[in-house]
Formats: sequence, C-alpha cells, structure tokens
Amino acid sequence: MRRNALRFGIAGAVALSLIIYSCGTDRYSLGRRAPDSDQYRYELTLTFLDEEELIERFSEINNPFLSPYTFMKDKNLTTFELVLENQSPGNLTLQIALSTVTLASGTNKTYYARNQFKLSQFWEGLPDDQQTGTPGKLKYVINKNVLENSTYVKSGETIRGLLVFQGNIQKWSETEVHIPLFNERDEFIVEYVEKVIF
Repeated sequence: MRRNALRFGIAGAVALSLIIYSCGTDRYSLGRRAPDSDQYRYELTLTFLDEEELIERFSEINNPFLSPYTFMKDKNLTTFELVLENQSPGNLTLQIALSTVTLASGTNKTYYARNQFKLSQFWEGLPDDQQTGTPGKLKYVINKNVLENSTYVKSGETIRGLLVFQGNIQKWSETEVHIPLFNERDEFIVEYVEKVIF
C-alpha cells in the first residue's frame, strides 16, 4: 500500500503568508484579504488515497471514489483525504470553499474539486456496465465523506473529508494541489499549495 501524506502548518508568519498569497493570485481572484490574516494558526494534512486504500476503506462495491470501468481517461477519479485543524486563538473561523480548490497536473491543465452534487451526478450519468454500485448507495457514501461546498472550522475544531478530482490526471508526474483558506466573511487568509508526485 502506497500512501502519500503531506503536512503543513502556519505559525502566523506574515512573510510566508504573503509569498503563498502571491503564488495563487494568477489563477483566479481570491477576493479581499482579511486584515487579521496573520493571527490564524492551522495544521493541514493532505493524503493521496490509492486504489488499495480506497478499497480497504470503502470496499470495492458501492465505492464512488474508484474510477469507473471504462477506458475513457477523462472519467478517472483522483482522491485525497484532507484534515484541517484550526489552532487559531480566540474565536477565529477558517473556511474551505470547495469551488476554489484545484489540482494542476503535469499537462498544464487545472482540475476543480468535485462537490457532492456533481460527483453524484457523474455516477448517475454513467451506463450500467461502468458503475461500481447502485446510484442511491453511491450518493450516500459521497454525501457522508466528500467535503461540503463550504466547510467552516472554528478555533479548536478539526474536520476531515475527501477531495475528489475527475479527469486525465497524469500519474507519476508532479502535480500541485491548491487549497485557499478563508474566514467566515469570505475574506482570504492564506493559500495552501502542495506539490505531489503520485
């Protein structure tokens, strides 16, 4: 079993925050920067889940995180587990907005994380011979494990959920996962960027 665990924690270093912030602004507007962004502390762990790990956790049947039975590589799924611990003092809330989470592959293409609705819709649209289970059971597993469109983490709390990307993502090549973090007012705090080699 091959697992790729990646860790990153912010200790409130303003310079580091500004460097990461400047790296992310070319791709899309991250909005207004929070005036108190240097007060936030967090630990984020991102773990790539290979097929063996996915089967061990969710079985082989009714597993919506395994790629469907097809030779069409644009339907391939790539899954990560994200754990975010908010270590900020006081009452500071962190937010993950799923629509801003991206994976940039070695083919210079950017893939956006699938939300619960889009991933369920993806499975519902496949023919029976490409299914890994029944639509109702697949949807249940998706809603229970995939991060919601907006996930809020209060000080002292930890959340755990899956990020799923769909497309012809090149394995054995370097990719980057970008996870912007916001506060509860949708103001930008910092962008977590991690290079991954599957």
